[in-house]
Amino acid sequence: MFCSYSALADFQWSDNFVWNRARVITPRQHSWSFRSTYKTFDSRYGSTGDVQDLGRPFDRTWTWKQILSGTGANSQAQGFFQNYMRTNSLNENDIAAGTTFDLKRQESTFEIAWAYGLSERWMIGLQVPISYVTTQLVPNTSMRSRGVASAADTQEARNRVSAFVQDRLAAEGYDELQPRSQNLIVGDVSLMNQYAVWQNPDWALALQQITRIPAAPNNNVADYIRYSRGDGQIDLGLNAMLDHQWHRFLFGGRIGYTKAIPDVQKMRVPASDNSFQIVDRSVRRNLGDLVSTSAETFYGLNRRWKVNGAYLAFFKGADHYSGGDASADQYNQLGADSAQELHLARAGVSYLIGTPTSRSGIERKWVANLNAYYPLSGQNISEGPEASLELQAFF
Repeated sequence: MFCSYSALADFQWSDNFVWNRARVITPRQHSWSFRSTYKTFDSRYGSTGDVQDLGRPFDRTWTWKQILSGTGANSQAQGFFQNYMRTNSLNENDIAAGTTFDLKRQESTFEIAWAYGLSERWMIGLQVPISYVTTQLVPNTSMRSRGVASAADTQEARNRVSAFVQDRLAAEGYDELQPRSQNLIVGDVSLMNQYAVWQNPDWALALQQITRIPAAPNNNVADYIRYSRGDGQIDLGLNAMLDHQWHRFLFGGRIGYTKAIPDVQKMRVPASDNSFQIVDRSVRRNLGDLVSTSAETFYGLNRRWKVNGAYLAFFKGADHYSGGDASADQYNQLGADSAQELHLARAGVSYLIGTPTSRSGIERKWVANLNAYYPLSGQNISEGPEASLELQAFF
């Protein structure tokens, strides 16, 4: 029986236009950003970079031995399956059926970001993402064995196996599979701290420190379809950013490193018989470190309009798990295919709303940013375009 033990996983990343620039805002100036994104996807990049159905990691196969054991004391059901197997010359180790999952997700994320200029070179702030996620799930169980049984017996076998699959998932402690579910998720809070090492009218070099505080809920062990964004533990990050203004062009580059601090989670661990029977309340989780880089350019068409393009790349190491309720090999399965990679292209426009004003030397203005993101390639991560609208207020 093939099963997947790791959740579908992405990682948190933000493209806020204040915190992506090396130049800090002026002293005593506030910036509030309200950024909304929308993404819908039903596919993912596999471990070799191939594009596959989003639900493939959760596909399972069932042997006749498992189905016979699932009949329990129901002698009628057991007799039916035994007769069906004899008629079709099947043995207990043959694959009886496979269950696949048509999975689609829609994510609408609203991110609030704040920045405040402490001095000519230093600003602080925070970011808080809130996501509304809709998951559509259609399980399909099909018979793998074809033989000489009558059409009526084959249909009855198919119905009995489908009922077995649902009963088996419930017996393993999973909630009933819902065709559509909706969740509101408050993501981890990022505390921001940025210092301009060097800046003049044309150049800016800055270091940015990020501390991500757990705020998002951990995965429910009763959910069969599990989805993670790396939430739930403390992350420490450091970014180096360089900007250069040349005539109407602004060129920017960034490279960053994020360390996930190990923690302890309640998780399912595969049992020795390749099922989900073990729930370990004290799994030591060490998520892979994340390296990110980007290169972008902005071009001012006039006083109000700018266009931009960017390349963004993320590289995350493999996750590692350990505990005391199972063998090392069983815990290692939790981290299988958890190394991730994502390459994105971005194109967008910015518009200056109204006429900027100034009070006590602090500029006041509103800016709108509309951007589209398209995945170029990846590994072990969801695949789908994304759109964002950001409103920024400076005062």
